[in-house]
Amino acid sequence: MSNYSEEINKMSGETLRIIKDLIQKCAKFDQTITAQVVEIVTAQKVRVKYNNSVFTASTTIPCEIGDIVRVTLPCGNWSDLFVVVNKGKRLK
Repeated sequence: MSNYSEEINKMSGETLRIIKDLIQKCAKFDQTITAQVVEIVTAQKVRVKYNNSVFTASTTIPCEIGDIVRVTLPCGNWSDLFVVVNKGKRLK
């Protein structure tokens, strides 16, 4: 009987993981991430590092290299990033 319970738990866990992955890939919703500024491109553009990848984000907020920022991805679109909060040099 124990094996059945274990198998059901494994299947449930795998099903939940697949559903979460599909939602993440297909659903169009805003996301906010925490990233670090690695380059100032212009006064209105910065490059930020998130999960070892670098992205360009628009900003109206003054930023310096090394600042921790909150970045929004409108509708999950990674090419339209914009900075919404500058947390400074360390995460508070």
